[in-house]
Amino acid sequence: MLSPLNRSSLAALSPEMDRQLTLSPAVDMSPLDRNFRTESSFRPPNRSLTGEMTRSSLSQSPSTIRSGSSRSSTAPSPLLTPSPGMVNLLSTLGGHKVGDTVRKMLRVLGTNGLWSNYSLKGKKKKNFSELSLCRVVTKSCIKIHRCSVSEVEECIAETLKHAPAQKDGPRYKKRPETNTNQPADQRAEINNLE
Repeated sequence: MLSPLNRSSLAALSPEMDRQLTLSPAVDMSPLDRNFRTESSFRPPNRSLTGEMTRSSLSQSPSTIRSGSSRSSTAPSPLLTPSPGMVNLLSTLGGHKVGDTVRKMLRVLGTNGLWSNYSLKGKKKKNFSELSLCRVVTKSCIKIHRCSVSEVEECIAETLKHAPAQKDGPRYKKRPETNTNQPADQRAEINNLE
Protein backbone atom coordinates (compact mmCIF):
# COMPACT_ATOMS: atom_id res chain seq x y z
CA MET A 1 0.00 0.00 0.00
CA LEU A 2 1.18 3.48 -0.78
CA SER A 3 1.11 6.24 1.76
CA PRO A 4 -1.14 9.22 1.02
CA LEU A 5 0.49 11.74 -1.32
CA ASN A 6 -0.20 15.43 -1.49
CA ARG A 7 -0.35 17.52 -4.67
CA SER A 8 3.20 18.90 -4.34
CA SER A 9 4.77 15.45 -4.10
CA LEU A 10 2.78 14.27 -7.15
CA ALA A 11 4.04 17.23 -9.14
CA ALA A 12 7.61 16.22 -8.37
CA LEU A 13 7.12 12.72 -9.78
CA SER A 14 8.11 11.81 -13.29
CA PRO A 15 5.28 11.09 -15.76
CA GLU A 16 6.20 7.38 -15.69
CA MET A 17 5.89 7.17 -11.92
CA ASP A 18 2.64 9.13 -12.01
CA ARG A 19 1.27 6.65 -14.55
CA GLN A 20 2.32 3.74 -12.34
CA LEU A 21 0.50 5.29 -9.41
CA THR A 22 -2.53 5.82 -11.61
CA LEU A 23 -2.46 2.18 -12.72
CA SER A 24 -2.11 0.77 -9.21
CA PRO A 25 -5.54 -0.39 -7.99
CA ALA A 26 -4.89 0.05 -4.25
CA VAL A 27 -4.04 3.67 -3.54
CA ASP A 28 -4.64 4.55 0.10
CA MET A 29 -6.37 7.92 -0.19
CA SER A 30 -9.61 9.22 1.14
CA PRO A 31 -12.43 9.90 -1.35
CA LEU A 32 -12.43 13.55 -0.28
CA ASP A 33 -8.83 14.03 -1.39
CA ARG A 34 -8.46 15.69 -4.81
CA ASN A 35 -5.87 13.13 -5.86
CA PHE A 36 -8.17 10.17 -5.13
CA ARG A 37 -8.18 7.78 -8.08
CA THR A 38 -10.17 4.63 -8.54
CA GLU A 39 -9.78 1.79 -11.01
CA SER A 40 -12.44 3.36 -13.22
CA SER A 41 -10.42 6.57 -13.60
CA PHE A 42 -7.58 4.84 -15.46
CA ARG A 43 -5.61 7.20 -17.67
CA PRO A 44 -4.24 5.47 -20.78
CA PRO A 45 -0.66 6.22 -21.82
CA ASN A 46 -0.03 9.12 -24.15
CA ARG A 47 -0.51 7.30 -27.43
CA SER A 48 -2.99 7.59 -30.25
CA LEU A 49 -4.92 4.72 -31.86
CA THR A 50 -2.01 4.05 -34.19
CA GLY A 51 0.47 3.77 -31.32
CA GLU A 52 2.22 6.99 -32.26
CA MET A 53 3.50 9.28 -29.53
CA THR A 54 1.40 12.32 -28.71
CA ARG A 55 2.62 15.82 -27.91
CA SER A 56 2.87 15.33 -24.16
CA SER A 57 4.91 12.14 -24.51
CA LEU A 58 7.22 13.83 -27.01
CA SER A 59 8.29 16.27 -24.32
CA GLN A 60 10.68 13.59 -23.08
CA SER A 61 14.28 13.84 -24.16
CA PRO A 62 15.07 12.34 -27.59
CA SER A 63 17.63 9.96 -26.09
CA THR A 64 14.99 8.53 -23.75
CA ILE A 65 12.61 7.97 -26.65
CA ARG A 66 15.28 6.34 -28.85
CA SER A 67 16.64 4.02 -26.20
CA GLY A 68 13.21 3.21 -24.85
CA SER A 69 14.47 3.50 -21.30
CA SER A 70 13.31 5.85 -18.62
CA ARG A 71 14.29 6.75 -15.09
CA SER A 72 12.26 3.93 -13.61
CA SER A 73 11.47 0.47 -14.88
CA THR A 74 7.87 0.23 -16.04
CA ALA A 75 5.40 -2.52 -16.75
CA PRO A 76 4.62 -3.30 -20.40
CA SER A 77 2.35 -0.78 -22.05
CA PRO A 78 -1.37 -1.58 -21.83
CA LEU A 79 -1.52 -1.01 -25.60
CA LEU A 80 0.47 -4.20 -26.18
CA THR A 81 -2.07 -6.53 -24.59
CA PRO A 82 -5.84 -6.33 -24.93
CA SER A 83 -7.51 -5.13 -21.78
CA PRO A 84 -10.05 -7.61 -20.38
CA GLY A 85 -12.27 -4.68 -19.45
CA MET A 86 -12.29 -3.40 -23.02
CA VAL A 87 -13.03 -6.91 -24.34
CA ASN A 88 -15.93 -7.24 -21.90
CA LEU A 89 -17.25 -3.77 -22.77
CA LEU A 90 -17.22 -4.43 -26.51
CA SER A 91 -18.71 -7.90 -26.11
CA THR A 92 -21.80 -6.34 -24.53
CA LEU A 93 -22.63 -4.66 -27.86
CA GLY A 94 -23.66 -7.98 -29.37
CA GLY A 95 -24.92 -8.52 -32.88
CA HIS A 96 -26.79 -11.19 -34.81
CA LYS A 97 -23.83 -12.10 -37.05
CA VAL A 98 -20.09 -11.52 -36.82
CA GLY A 99 -20.27 -8.74 -39.42
CA ASP A 100 -22.94 -6.91 -37.44
CA THR A 101 -20.87 -7.17 -34.29
CA VAL A 102 -17.71 -5.87 -35.99
CA ARG A 103 -19.61 -2.90 -37.48
CA LYS A 104 -21.08 -2.01 -34.09
CA MET A 105 -17.69 -2.23 -32.39
CA LEU A 106 -15.94 -0.08 -34.99
CA ARG A 107 -18.80 2.44 -34.86
CA VAL A 108 -18.27 2.77 -31.10
CA LEU A 109 -14.48 3.00 -31.41
CA GLY A 110 -14.28 5.55 -34.24
CA THR A 111 -15.96 7.14 -37.25
CA ASN A 112 -16.07 5.97 -40.84
CA GLY A 113 -13.77 8.89 -41.64
CA LEU A 114 -11.16 7.38 -39.32
CA TRP A 115 -11.62 3.79 -40.51
CA SER A 116 -11.34 4.87 -44.16
CA ASN A 117 -7.62 5.44 -43.48
CA TYR A 118 -7.09 1.78 -42.52
CA SER A 119 -7.08 -1.60 -44.23
CA LEU A 120 -6.63 -4.95 -42.52
CA LYS A 121 -3.21 -5.74 -43.96
CA GLY A 122 -2.13 -2.18 -44.71
CA LYS A 123 -1.99 -2.17 -48.51
CA LYS A 124 -2.08 1.49 -49.62
CA LYS A 125 -3.40 2.47 -46.17
CA LYS A 126 -2.47 2.12 -42.50
CA ASN A 127 -2.29 -1.42 -41.13
CA PHE A 128 -5.22 -2.14 -38.80
CA SER A 129 -4.00 -5.62 -37.82
CA GLU A 130 -0.98 -4.12 -36.03
CA LEU A 131 -3.20 -2.09 -33.69
CA SER A 132 -4.11 -3.51 -30.32
CA LEU A 133 -7.71 -2.61 -31.19
CA CYS A 134 -7.65 -5.39 -33.77
CA ARG A 135 -6.86 -7.93 -31.07
CA VAL A 136 -9.53 -6.46 -28.79
CA VAL A 137 -12.20 -6.60 -31.51
CA THR A 138 -11.15 -10.13 -32.46
CA LYS A 139 -11.27 -11.41 -28.89
CA SER A 140 -14.65 -9.75 -28.29
CA CYS A 141 -16.17 -11.31 -31.43
CA ILE A 142 -14.79 -14.74 -30.56
CA LYS A 143 -16.23 -14.38 -27.07
CA ILE A 144 -19.69 -13.59 -28.45
CA HIS A 145 -19.97 -15.80 -31.54
CA ARG A 146 -17.49 -18.65 -30.92
CA CYS A 147 -16.07 -18.17 -34.42
CA SER A 148 -12.57 -18.44 -35.85
CA VAL A 149 -10.06 -15.62 -36.10
CA SER A 150 -10.15 -15.77 -39.91
CA GLU A 151 -13.93 -15.17 -39.92
CA VAL A 152 -13.52 -12.10 -37.73
CA GLU A 153 -10.66 -10.80 -39.89
CA GLU A 154 -12.79 -11.21 -43.03
CA CYS A 155 -15.56 -9.14 -41.46
CA ILE A 156 -13.09 -6.49 -40.28
CA ALA A 157 -11.61 -6.31 -43.79
CA GLU A 158 -15.07 -5.91 -45.36
CA THR A 159 -16.08 -3.23 -42.87
CA LEU A 160 -12.87 -1.27 -43.42
CA LYS A 161 -13.20 -1.66 -47.21
CA HIS A 162 -16.68 -0.12 -47.25
CA ALA A 163 -16.01 2.58 -44.63
CA PRO A 164 -15.12 5.37 -47.12
CA ALA A 165 -18.51 5.07 -48.85
CA GLN A 166 -20.49 5.03 -45.58
CA LYS A 167 -21.83 8.09 -43.77
CA ASP A 168 -19.00 10.40 -42.53
CA GLY A 169 -16.62 8.73 -44.99
CA PRO A 170 -14.76 10.74 -47.66
CA ARG A 171 -16.61 9.12 -50.62
CA TYR A 172 -20.08 9.27 -49.06
CA LYS A 173 -22.73 10.61 -51.43
CA LYS A 174 -26.06 11.82 -50.12
CA ARG A 175 -29.02 10.29 -51.88
CA PRO A 176 -31.23 12.77 -53.70
CA GLU A 177 -34.29 13.59 -51.66
CA THR A 178 -37.62 12.72 -53.18
CA ASN A 179 -40.26 15.40 -52.98
CA THR A 180 -42.85 13.87 -50.67
CA ASN A 181 -44.93 17.04 -50.38
CA GLN A 182 -46.79 16.23 -53.59
CA PRO A 183 -49.45 13.53 -53.81
CA ALA A 184 -48.50 10.30 -55.58
CA ASP A 185 -50.62 11.14 -58.70
CA GLN A 186 -48.80 14.43 -59.32
CA ARG A 187 -45.40 12.77 -58.92
CA ALA A 188 -46.38 10.07 -61.42
CA GLU A 189 -47.55 12.73 -63.91
CA ILE A 190 -44.31 14.69 -63.54
CA ASN A 191 -42.25 11.53 -64.10
CA ASN A 192 -44.31 10.61 -67.20
CA LEU A 193 -43.83 14.06 -68.73
CA GLU A 194 -40.05 13.80 -68.55
